[in-house]
Amino acid sequence: MAIKMAEKTNYDFVVADLSMPNTDGKQLIVKLLTLPTHPLVYVVTGVATAEAEKELLELGVESIERKPFNLSKFVAKFQAKFANGHVEP
Repeated sequence: MAIKMAEKTNYDFVVADLSMPNTDGKQLIVKLLTLPTHPLVYVVTGVATAEAEKELLELGVESIERKPFNLSKFVAKFQAKFANGHVEP
């Protein structure tokens, strides 16, 4: 469902988890990053290994936050990225 929505709407960013019900988070992220006008992808997870994190960053993920994480710092990343308006990936 998330991919179908992203194919129809150009989102500025998506926050995804690697562990989600009914879907594989990594597959979702890879599909999002292959869209012609893909969003910035932020990952929050409690299951990623250092190797998996490195691979996700190499694929084009903007940021990875390990759970539990500081919400204020996470929001500050968005504010900094979008401070001057829309940012292209």
